[in-house]
Amino acid sequence: MHMSKVMPILNPKTPMGQKIAGAFKAAAFYATWLPSTFIPSFGPGNTKHLSSENQKHLAYVARTSKKLARRIFYPMAVYGPKLERKTLILARFVDVGTDLFAMASSLSYAEALLAKDPTNQTINDVCDLFCRIARRRIKANFKLVWQRGHDNLIDKVGKSISKAN
Repeated sequence: MHMSKVMPILNPKTPMGQKIAGAFKAAAFYATWLPSTFIPSFGPGNTKHLSSENQKHLAYVARTSKKLARRIFYPMAVYGPKLERKTLILARFVDVGTDLFAMASSLSYAEALLAKDPTNQTINDVCDLFCRIARRRIKANFKLVWQRGHDNLIDKVGKSISKAN
């Protein structure tokens, strides 16, 4: 969606009039979209069977999904279409999104199982453990997004290998 808003502006073959019109459309979209990523989400809904810890994990998923949207926006603005070649940055964002999806799915499944058998609190414990571990991975991946030293070394080695072949 984001690239479809910006690509006409970045494409050198797009006539100047279309670039200007596209810039206004993109600005109008982002003027509402970006601030919406700072507005807190509403409560987790009907999760009466989840433990309080798991309800907090669900709120974390909602908050962090918006944080992910904001964090992806900056490299899109910096790199534009070249972002697709920044595979390590993208991989970290994908890992965050995957963990958020897995957390939401496990919490939803736990709620469904607990609705059938509220006495089985082991489900809450397992889900809580999974979510705690996923949160650590998410924090680490957000931290690694802009650590350049390692990425630059990987790029350098990759280029030297491709030249050698």
